[in-house]
This record gives sequence, structure tokens and C-alpha cells, in this order.
Amino acid sequence: MKIFLIILTFLLALILQTTTVSFLSFLDVSPNLILILILLLVILKDFKKVWWVVVLMGFFMDLFSGAPFGVISLSLILSSYLIDWLNKTIFSTIKFWMVIGLVGIGVLSYNLILILMIFSYFRGPLASLTIRIIIEIIYNSFIAVLIFYAIKKIFYQKANA
Repeated sequence: MKIFLIILTFLLALILQTTTVSFLSFLDVSPNLILILILLLVILKDFKKVWWVVVLMGFFMDLFSGAPFGVISLSLILSSYLIDWLNKTIFSTIKFWMVIGLVGIGVLSYNLILILMIFSYFRGPLASLTIRIIIEIIYNSFIAVLIFYAIKKIFYQKANA
């Protein structure tokens, strides 16, 4: 049942990502729901348990993007593996500020890997790129906190009751 719920959540997020999330853009930056959900899933679970979700969603994101095939998948896999490593080695408990920090690092690493792999990902001055990445980190971290508390409320309240 949990696997079905995870797949359903990611399919809904993929549909929202490709259709309506662009309406939520702030200073030409829209939230990346798939990246947020992947990072939260990796933070809450082990990367070894959810690697198939990361690969599958990277594949679907590559299908719907205009980037060369495999670039988004590789960036998603590397950034989620980095977050899993940081979560295991540096952070021992899952707290509010840890989630914000890990999601921020995940969004930053995702964008830096994309930029390193595709130089044409962003065409503009370096200052504009830096501001765009900072806005994306803050915006996606805010959305991640909302989703994180919704996940905790839905899944972990039933376990305690």
C-alpha cells in the first residue's frame, strides 16, 4: 500500500509539475515538486530503499524536459545520494532546521550539477544566475517544509495513535 501511495504521489506531482506549477512562479522561479519530494523521501528513508523512485522520476523528468536525455536523471541521482550521505554522516536526527538545510543543499547541488553538465542551461550574467539559484533554494525549502509537515501529520500521527 505504501508503494502504491508513493507512486501515486509522484505521478500527481509530475502532472502538477508539467501543467500548473508554472503559475506559482516567483521572480521567474517555480517550485520543483519532484525534486522536493525526492529529497524528502531520501531524508525520511534510506537511498538504498528508494533508489528506484529516484531513477524512475528522473527518467520521467527527462522525458518532459527540453534538456538532453539523462542530464536531469543524473543530476537528481547525484544530489539525492549526496543528501543521503549528509543525512547519515553529519545529521543524526530529523529536525526542522535539518530538513531546511538538507533540502537547500539538495537544490543547490541539483542546480550546480545541471549547470556543470549543460552550459546552456542558463544564458545570462553570473549575478543573475546566483540570484536565481538563491531564490530557488529559498522557495523550494519553504515548499519542502510545508510538504514535510503534511507527510508527518498524515503518516506519523496514525503510527502514534
